[in-house]
Amino acid sequence: DVNIRSQVLPAKLKNEGYVILPNPFRTTFGVWHYQVPTTLRYINVYNSVGQLVYSRQFPSGADKYFQVDLGGRAAGTYTVNLGYEDSNRNVNVQIVKY
Repeated sequence: DVNIRSQVLPAKLKNEGYVILPNPFRTTFGVWHYQVPTTLRYINVYNSVGQLVYSRQFPSGADKYFQVDLGGRAAGTYTVNLGYEDSNRNVNVQIVKY
């Protein structure tokens, strides 16, 4: 027996190599990379006044998908900063917690 399962990937994931979802989110959001992010070194999340509210280091790369829990934080706009070995690849993404 052979089971074949197909999965439709979000267009943004294919085009940009990553996606942060859901947005808006209630307590947790996920960071999903199309390929294993071997050069991802950190993720920082800042609140709307620029305070660091979450940080995680990846000295040797990260998994393709991981979750960030901001359940204890206030509703509002947050900035997710993904930092790569090559700082030219660093990205900032605005997300909303409701």
